[in-house]
Amino acid sequence: MIFDLITFVATVVFWCLGFYTITQQGNIGYFIRKPFDMIKNYDGEGNRIYKIPRWISDPLATCITCVSSVHGILIFVLLNFLKAIEFNLWVLLLGCVMASFIQTFIWVSFECLLEKTNYYKKKSNGL
Repeated sequence: MIFDLITFVATVVFWCLGFYTITQQGNIGYFIRKPFDMIKNYDGEGNRIYKIPRWISDPLATCITCVSSVHGILIFVLLNFLKAIEFNLWVLLLGCVMASFIQTFIWVSFECLLEKTNYYKKKSNGL
């Protein structure tokens, strides 16, 4: 069970971080995320109004913490189909929660590093 859990968590973390990275604005996979970004409108007071509820858009593409839920289930089914791990609901539940924390920590650390190095300012200046 431990090997299955480690395999599952590692696969989910790598997949979700890769998916979330390539679907950011300016990257090659942005066309996947673009419909979700286009549905955000603002009212006169600056509050967001969503045409598609966040509980649908966040787990699919727009929230690094949330993508491990839907994507984790799909990866769990795929790994079971390929016989890489055994079917165990505890691996699914615990693995999705663990992957969520790990990938959020990695993503936030990465974003902080980019801000400290002024990456966004350099990129907007064409450097």
